[in-house]
Amino acid sequence: MGSLHVDASPGYALIFEGGRRLGRTPLDVQLPVGAHSLRVHPNGNADRAESISVDISGYQRCRRKLRH
Repeated sequence: MGSLHVDASPGYALIFEGGRRLGRTPLDVQLPVGAHSLRVHPNGNADRAESISVDISGYQRCRRKLRH
């Protein structure tokens, strides 16, 4: 497993992987090592896709600026 931190500003975002809700930013989550496709719902608005790669060597950080 690898560690992922997701942060979004301004406001918040709901983070999903597949049909599973991972949580609300700021978010720290453990995910299997490898490529992941996340859906980011900024401030409860329309979603957008984000690709992230999680590795075992450390803490992966994903920080996104949101548009309203």
